This record gives sequence, structure tokens and C-alpha cells, in this order.
Amino acid sequence: MATDVSTSVVTSLSLATLTAVVASVSCCRMHRHCNGEGTCVGIDDGWCSFRNVVSPLGYRLYNMSADTALLETLERGVCSWGERQSAIDGKVTCVRQRSFPDALNTEIMQADASPYHRKYCGKWMDCVRGVAMKYWSLYDTEDVANDVTHAVYSKYHVRNGVSNVGMFHGACVRMELTLSANAASQLAYVYLTSQLLPPQNERDVLSNVGMLSSYFCDAPAVIGVTFHTNPGQGLRLNVSEGTYRSTTEMIRTMYANGASRQAMRDAETMAESIRSSRSWTVSKDDVNAFIEGSVIGSSMEGRTTGILPHGLELRRLAQFIDAMRIHGVEFAHSYVLGLAALCVETVRSLISGDDAVLGAAHPLNDDGLDMFNEEAHTASLGRLPTRRDGERVEAITPQRMLEASSTGLSTLRRHGRVTRARSNRVIERCNRATAMLFADELDKDAFDILVPRPLYDKIQTMDAQIREAVRTSMLGRFVSPLLSNPGRAADLVNASRLRVAGAPRDSWGGRGAAAVAPMFDSDDGAYVMLLKQAKGVYEDRLGLVVAGASMEQFPPLMSPLARNGYMLYLHGVAMLLPGILVPPFASARYDDDSLYSRIGYVIAHEYAHITAGVPWNQFEAMQYLEELGYPPSEHYEAIADITAVSALLDAGLVDRDTLCASVSQLWCASSSLLNSIFVEKIPDGSGSHPPANSRGDRLCAFIYKNYE
Repeated sequence: MATDVSTSVVTSLSLATLTAVVASVSCCRMHRHCNGEGTCVGIDDGWCSFRNVVSPLGYRLYNMSADTALLETLERGVCSWGERQSAIDGKVTCVRQRSFPDALNTEIMQADASPYHRKYCGKWMDCVRGVAMKYWSLYDTEDVANDVTHAVYSKYHVRNGVSNVGMFHGACVRMELTLSANAASQLAYVYLTSQLLPPQNERDVLSNVGMLSSYFCDAPAVIGVTFHTNPGQGLRLNVSEGTYRSTTEMIRTMYANGASRQAMRDAETMAESIRSSRSWTVSKDDVNAFIEGSVIGSSMEGRTTGILPHGLELRRLAQFIDAMRIHGVEFAHSYVLGLAALCVETVRSLISGDDAVLGAAHPLNDDGLDMFNEEAHTASLGRLPTRRDGERVEAITPQRMLEASSTGLSTLRRHGRVTRARSNRVIERCNRATAMLFADELDKDAFDILVPRPLYDKIQTMDAQIREAVRTSMLGRFVSPLLSNPGRAADLVNASRLRVAGAPRDSWGGRGAAAVAPMFDSDDGAYVMLLKQAKGVYEDRLGLVVAGASMEQFPPLMSPLARNGYMLYLHGVAMLLPGILVPPFASARYDDDSLYSRIGYVIAHEYAHITAGVPWNQFEAMQYLEELGYPPSEHYEAIADITAVSALLDAGLVDRDTLCASVSQLWCASSSLLNSIFVEKIPDGSGSHPPANSRGDRLCAFIYKNYE
């Protein structure tokens, strides 16, 4: 019986294979024939696939007429309303339809529908329901970011890269191709330990810990930059709790880098004492030694005295000092060598995606906790994570800025498409490492690709008008009753400035100070270059604190490709990222109405975040905003939205119909399948930003209630 079944299966498979071969041969023969006759063209899919070509005579024979709607239908094909078929990397892909000079996409609208988000986005919303929610204005953010990324990286694939990014990229590719990562790793360990002082006393050891922290290595404490909550005082230094890695990890990486048995035993002894220590506080002298060590050999050496952060409850640093005083300087130095070894292994993993020595993708700390949990992930050194939840245009708190400036190398392993380089493709690995460490350099490249000069110049003109409109709105009928001191808010808006990430230095929206660029040597390996680049990022940020620079000089806190903007409201600095200066928010081809009602609304919203830093008339504000439909959790964003639209309308920069249509399309979103089954709309009150769809609906209701 079993034999008969096996024979039947083999026979069936053989017949199926023969049929497939015959069909393939027939298809290829037909392809060659019609291609020779000019009645078809091949599809580049690796097979003999083709599509028919209709000649002009044939087109007329079918009685087809000159009709824009017909052209749109043919180009849309299988795509949803508001999209067109295009070829991306040889594949048919649906891309956003560009509408200009009027940015309003009428194709996705249901003119007779209500509420407003259905009127302006209904046809598109019905086409794209899926597992996740999609915003019309944001759904292609990642695709555009990928396109820009590929264009930028192509610059670094030349044979003789002369920039720091090009030199690193070349070194990285050579290392991966020649399987020389182990040699490069040991070279990096020698380099890093050569930066340490010979340990003569406890202060030298603390200086060495500070030195490692300046490379963004895991250490008992971490140095970051944030801003004062008192307007006008600018940037300030912060020392906060660091990270401990497990003892097992430390010993293995020390062994891999050639540490002596005695050094490994001493480091293990220190680690045990650190875990058992109950110390909590450190002295000012100890913290000063730690900070001063981070700038040894730089232009800031000797200039950090007196720049002491608030708060000295640094438990892990206190435990380290306690253990050092029990066992002595030599034991403590051995532990520092272990931290250096761990740092080199972390740098290695940024390219390889694995811990080659440890054999673990997610190392644990001594508490057994996953160090690389999703909450800690960041996009690149010195930057905040890219938001994926649709919330945009936000106010930045001191804590958020501190997170960006103090995030270490070990948290650069991101989830999603840039987690570990699982692929063996060398270029991909090196591209990812470049994005993680060279964000400041990539800002300019992203700006050059996404922001044409006419658009940049136009935004400069708009900026002055919008800032004045928001200033006036602070004193107007809607906003002034909500604020305790509207005159103060108006003055703060007037003193605020708009910047654009990556804009040319010394231009109206650019950074005046040049970023610190480390010096690479020709014999530096890829890992040494990454360490030097990390040090350069640290010195750039800390140098601004030491120099007393204004907040305007601080680099962007987010990826330039994020479709976002933010406001440092306590210091009057608004930032637009190049990723938001694209359709449907902005385009050099848009008319004035479209620009003011879209990117102009975003700029006005950012300036309006000044209200987050001034006292409110709480009862009046709460009552008014809740009457407009905003729950308390959304009040800061709500007042920024209300201020923005009223400023634009009161100044006559845009009419009410255009503004309502624009904000509706910017904030409309398709609900997920689950959402459409179980609820009638996307839930409200889920975060600090008004939710999709109702955000535009509320603004339109406000507009038509108060403006004729």
C-alpha cells in the first residue's frame, strides 16, 4: 500500500513538473514572437512574463477618447485612490499621487460625506484598511526615508572617499570583505586603553571612567546635556546613572582582548564588591574628576571646573568608588579595562549585529534585565527614536533632550528594519553603522535631497509672517483668556527662532557653529573610527555647554528623515526636519494657500508651543478646551492647534475652507480592520496628541464656528 502511494505521488509530481516546463516554454515562445512584432514588452521578473502594448491605431479602434479621468484610471491601476503605479527597484509599486499647485488631493475625497475627515479622505480611507492604522500624510514616511537613504549612501561607495563618512564606510567594507573584524577589534581595544591615564590614585581612575563615558561606553555614570527649565539660562550638563553589564560578559571580552589572568581576577573581585555595596552618594570632587576625565586631551580640558550638575545621588558610581576604596586602585583599573573591552565588543556588534564574543544578541545586566528592551532603542547617537505612532510636531522636555544626548552605544541596536544586520550583505551592514554614528553628517545630505532652494527661501518668508501672526494671536480673543500673562507669551514667541535640520551653515535656518569632526588616520580600523566619531559627538555637545552657546546651536534631536518637527519651548527654538518638507506637507510646486495651510500650520503650531512654558488660567483653559472636545491629556497640543489655525486666519494668510481641507487631509487616517469591526472610530484620549480624524474634525468645527 505504501509503495503504491509513493508511486502515485512521484507520478503526480513528475506530470506537474512536465506541465510547468511545457507551459514555460510556450510562454517564452509567445514572448519572443510578440516582442519581435512590437505588440508586447517584457516584465523584468526573471521569467518570460510580458504585457501587451496597444498601438495608437488600436487605441483608436477601441474608441478611446482624450480623457484625463481615463489616464488617471490607467495609471492608478490596482492602487488605491490618491496613488499611482510606479516602478521602484524593478517592481510595480503604488506611490503617492502628487497634487500641485493646489496640494488638496480631490481624488481621495467624498464631497457629500461627513464628518470632515470623511469628506476630505473618505475614498482613500475605504481603500487602505489593513492591520495597522495609516495616516494619509505619513504612510509613506519610511518609503521616502529608504529612497533618500539609498541616494545618500551611494555617495560613499566610491573608491576613494575623502570625508570622514566615506573613509569609515570604505574601512568598514574592507574589514567585512576580508573577515578582519577580530584584528580590527583588538586594534580598537589598544586604542581605547591608550587613552586612559596610568592609575596613580583614585582621581586618575575616576578620570578614566569619565574618559570611557565620553566614548558613550557603558560605565557607572553617564554624562549628558539638557537645558535649564529657567528660560534664558541655556544648556547645562547632567550626570546620571550609568549601566552595569554582567561580570561574565566582562571577563569573556577581557580574555578575547588579551587581558592578563590577574587583571580578570581583579575585575571580577571588583564586580562582586560593587554588587554588594550599599553606597548611594558621591562627593562633588569625585564627580568633578569624572567630568574632567571625559575632556582630557580636548580643547575643553581645564574648562569644566565648576560646571557641576544638580544632584549627587549616583548609586552605581558610588558603588564603584566604594569598591575601589576597599580593594585599591589596581583592582579598580582592572575593572576599567573590563569596561573598555565591553565597549569595543559593543562597537563591533553595531556592524556585525551580534556579540561575537558573548554569543548573545541581547546582553543582560547584573540584575538579569534585558538591557536592549524596546523602550531604550534609539535611531542614532545623540538622537531620539523615530516615532511610529503617528504623533508629530511635539514639545521637547529637558528629560527628552537628556535621553538623546546621553544614550550609549549599547542602545543603538534598534528594532524593526535596522535591528541586527541579519543579512550577509556587507554594504547593508556598513550603511546601518554609518546611520547610527554619523547622524550630524547625514543631516546635510538629507536636506540637500529633500529641500530645494526655492522652498527653503519661501519658508524663510513665511516664517517671519507666521511668527508675527502667532505673537498677535497670543493677545487675541481665543488664546489670551486662557493665559495668566498673554503679553509674556507674545514676547516669547517674538524672540523664538525656526531652524531646519541640515540647512547650510550660517543661513537663516542653519546651525552657525561647525560640528566637531574627529581626525581619522589612514591606519585606523573601522572600529577605531567609530570610537573616534562617538568621541567627536560627545565633544560637540559638551563643547556647546562649556562655550555657553545658545540652544539654537544645538544639533537636531531627531533623525532628519523623520516626518516631524519639535519645539524647545522654554528657549524658543523650533526645529523642522527635512523629512516633513515633502508632500503633502510642503513642496516647491505648491501655491501659497497650500503652503500656509500645511507646513505653515506646522510652523505656527510649533511657535504656539510657547504656551507650554507659561502659566495658564487653569479653570478657563480647561473649561474652554473641553467644550471644544479635548480631554485634559490633550490640552497642551490642543491649545497649540487652536492658536495655529486662529493665527493663520486672523492674519489673512489663508482662507477657512482651504485651512479646514488641509488639516483634515493631514490628520485623516484609515482605521485598522479590528477597529472597523469593534468600534466606529479611532479611540479618543489615548495620548497627548489629539487622535487621528477627530484632530482635523475639531479644528474644522472651531474654524467654521468662529470665522465667516
